[in-house]
Amino acid sequence: MPTGSKKHSAHRADHYNNTKRKKRKTSRADRRMTGIVVGFLLFCVMSFGAIRLFNGRTAVPQDSWYVENAEMEILAPEAGTAEQRPGGSGETLPFMQPTPTPAPSPEPTVDPYSVITAPVDATRAPVRSAAPTNTPVPAETVGAAVLPTATPEPESTPEPEERGETEILLTCVGDCTLGGDIPTGAYKNFASYAQRYGLDYFLENVRDLFEADDLTIVNLEGPLTTSTEMRSGRAFNFRGYPEYVKILSGSGVEIANVANNHALDFGKAGLEETRDVLEGAGIGVSGFSYVYTADVKGVRVRSIGFTEWDYSREQIVKSVRDARDGCDLLIVSMHWGREKVYEATSTQQRLGRAIIDAGADLVVGSHPHVYGGIEMYKGKYIVYSMGNFCFGGHKNPDEHNCIVFQQSFVIAPDGSVSDGGVNIIPALISSSDKLNNFQPKLLTGDAAAAQLKRIYSLSSVEPEEVRWLPVSRQVSAASA
Repeated sequence: MPTGSKKHSAHRADHYNNTKRKKRKTSRADRRMTGIVVGFLLFCVMSFGAIRLFNGRTAVPQDSWYVENAEMEILAPEAGTAEQRPGGSGETLPFMQPTPTPAPSPEPTVDPYSVITAPVDATRAPVRSAAPTNTPVPAETVGAAVLPTATPEPESTPEPEERGETEILLTCVGDCTLGGDIPTGAYKNFASYAQRYGLDYFLENVRDLFEADDLTIVNLEGPLTTSTEMRSGRAFNFRGYPEYVKILSGSGVEIANVANNHALDFGKAGLEETRDVLEGAGIGVSGFSYVYTADVKGVRVRSIGFTEWDYSREQIVKSVRDARDGCDLLIVSMHWGREKVYEATSTQQRLGRAIIDAGADLVVGSHPHVYGGIEMYKGKYIVYSMGNFCFGGHKNPDEHNCIVFQQSFVIAPDGSVSDGGVNIIPALISSSDKLNNFQPKLLTGDAAAAQLKRIYSLSSVEPEEVRWLPVSRQVSAASA
């Protein structure tokens, strides 16, 4: 072989060997980098899992408001005892504050979304006054003692009258969204009814029922506010005009529970304005940090409310125990469960029973937007879901049926509470069969009997176990 050919072959061999070494070196570097990346990712995954595990064993902190399904995290209403909050006084329940004596109605405010004022309809009765029928108990104060200048003649002290049994009749209904979704403009649908028919149109069919009892409580799902601090990351942002409070105050509603997942749709300012609007109309506010306490016929009644996802079970139970002290009758509202699911979850069942064990006389539920079952536990009722009621949150929801739950409580002179009878009243969210016209109506006859059967199928309590109020015997007998 010529000398030139040998040199050329040797050169090619060297080039080939050098290329192989470079490829091996590059391959080793790639494998090393891949190992580093995989190791880093594994470290991140393990760290995230450890954090989730740690958080799962830690009680929900009260300086944050956790929205269901981990949508987002926003500021909660102020926690702590009343003394720990600025201006707090009176009640000392954790995470709560008392409802003060109602203030005069606030001056009307201009709404940036074009406030609609309902016209006066001469053919309809005017909206009733918002004067409360029950007076909330003010915080107790201790003044300085004043000594008399002269010793008065002793007066005979009358013997205190012994109180006999007192009956309190309570009516509970579910989700009331007075307004609607702001970003999509859906709130205009509800507003058009208010403008056309006036504010006493909405609860016209149930007004007599609400005014005939001692207390009516609704779940107010959505603020009544002029706030424009709309919460981001929400599928719906409910809001109603402040004047819509007359829908409640003009129809015998005494308490509004605000513990729900739409309370902060327009920020903390929206929730606080809602409280002020309700109290200004003589309606007590309960839920989250708000406690409603009132003397009704000489009976001290207290209402509190929570959501399933904002507090741990231990925090709710402790709050119920604390609320039990100093009242004769304790009502707990729970916003819980799964939307559009009729059956109660095992978590709801355990929590509802724990609330009864902690001292509640009744637990009423909302949030699923459909009706649910009813349980009797240790002689007390747990109403898992009452469904929607006067609901502006949807133009025409799939489920129109709902529940009005009434119970009579008999309070003995020694303070013990017994069941005076219940009334499970089937109702519809609309008086129209074709759409939601935001005017609930009560069912009667065969329609009521059919709906009661569906409620019983979801309930653990049997009709024959129930002590019925006289008015409900005619309704429930048809389904027995």
